Amino acid sequence: MRTILRYSSLIKAGLVVVAIGFALATVWYTSSLVNQLEKRQRQVAGIWARALENLVSDQSGTTDLTFIFEEIVSTIDFPIIVTTAENDPIPGFYRNITVPATLDSLQSDQYLRDLIVRFDKINPPIDVKLDSVVILQRIHFGHSDLVEELIWFPYVQITSVTILILLGYLAFSLIRKQEQSSVWVGMSKETAHQLGTPLSGLLAWMEVLKGSLKTEEANQVLKDMQTDIDRLLMVTDRFSKIGSKPVLTPVPLMDEIRMAVAYLQKRLPKSAEGGVILEISGQTSPVVRVNRLLFQWALENVLKNAADAGASRIQINLMADQNRAIIDVTDNGKGMSRQQARNIFRPGFTTKPRGWGMGLSLTRRIIETYHGGKISVFQTAEGIGTTIRLVLTISPEKTGE
Repeated sequence: MRTILRYSSLIKAGLVVVAIGFALATVWYTSSLVNQLEKRQRQVAGIWARALENLVSDQSGTTDLTFIFEEIVSTIDFPIIVTTAENDPIPGFYRNITVPATLDSLQSDQYLRDLIVRFDKINPPIDVKLDSVVILQRIHFGHSDLVEELIWFPYVQITSVTILILLGYLAFSLIRKQEQSSVWVGMSKETAHQLGTPLSGLLAWMEVLKGSLKTEEANQVLKDMQTDIDRLLMVTDRFSKIGSKPVLTPVPLMDEIRMAVAYLQKRLPKSAEGGVILEISGQTSPVVRVNRLLFQWALENVLKNAADAGASRIQINLMADQNRAIIDVTDNGKGMSRQQARNIFRPGFTTKPRGWGMGLSLTRRIIETYHGGKISVFQTAEGIGTTIRLVLTISPEKTGE
């Protein structure tokens, strides 16, 4: 599963690179088209300028410029304005420009002057000269509608592709979550079913043993067996609740923490240096709506994960912040890297040689999906330890102390 997660990151990075490459290719190709069209526009405007120069220079009046004006100039599809050498618009000497009919002559003149300023920022004007020395007129021109559309086309395309990628990612994430949910529910129901059959047999044998064994030692063994069987029944009940809408009841949160710690304290692994020390702190016990079986299961998973990380001391601190109940579980274990912290709640991710990577993923589902809370790695450092934070909403009922 770790290999899959690693390849998943590479695939995501590859998709980002492909998307950036596509965007750059689109911008480059469109930019080259725009440059070609702008070059063509300047050539056409230049032909008009040269034609005007020839017309002015022809003293005999024999030069025939009909072809240029009828076949070339008439096909101009971009806005163009002819002005004097001082950039004063010449009345009627413009093409592909619609002057609002509501403007008077002065306003129309100013309207054209504003366009000239804008055109000159886009394209340098072309001078119409007499004998290549004296500037008689200037030709100012802007972009055609096609060029304007092409300029904006890459950005529209990139935005559209980005939206499609985001929608695809959201759809993929939703499908993946639904698939994970289905797997969780199916696995949990099957586990509850499989546990239920032998437990029924064990309960029957317990009754038989109670009637046949009378010694005090045997009774103590039977009592311990009954405790563990009751625990197995509770585990079976927990699994059976996955996939169903749990019933939430208001309870003092500190009581639930103490119950989980009391059960785990005797069952956490022992070492030559002694067992894991579980400490509870907090001056308040906010009332929170929880499903007791599922919440204790989630908290036990966090505590067992801390113990499995090599912690010798685990501190459970309960705080109340406005309408939030905050549980910080801090251990002095081996800590985590940033990558491990990002993936710790993902199904199948584990740092244990024989781990399944299911405990903290299930814990997240219980806290966030069933209780509307939040669980996260609050802080961690390799070789120092980790703090896992659980946040739940305080119930409107009065807070117990």
